[in-house]
Amino acid sequence: MARNVSVAVVVIGALLGAMPWSCRAADDCPLLEQMPEGEVRRDCKYPCAPSYPRSAYRDGLEGDVVLDVTVAASGAPARVRIATPSAHAILNKAALRVTKESVFPRHLPKGKTGGASCYRILLPVQFRIEPEGAEE
Repeated sequence: MARNVSVAVVVIGALLGAMPWSCRAADDCPLLEQMPEGEVRRDCKYPCAPSYPRSAYRDGLEGDVVLDVTVAASGAPARVRIATPSAHAILNKAALRVTKESVFPRHLPKGKTGGASCYRILLPVQFRIEPEGAEE
């Protein structure tokens, strides 16, 4: 029986209070509730879903990974950490790999003059294998 592969990325988070905008350290960047709007310099619609690792697909492995991503003012990921791992290291690695290679939208805080600022976002990545004919 053929199976459909589903890898979903959903953005969640909690908005923090006033934080310094200098972002000298990754922890100085505000944690945003949702991904900022802006240009994306990547062929896919961000966030890009990681490809399902072949061995994980073959073995029927599924899981959820939540990443804590610090994005520099340029949109490049400055730090990517696993906030909540899946039970399968191979899925954790796939989520980390694609996120480290991505370019995120720039964050232009309201009321701040000047350019973009860094931010943090919690990025859940879901790896699912669905039976053929399953409704989406």
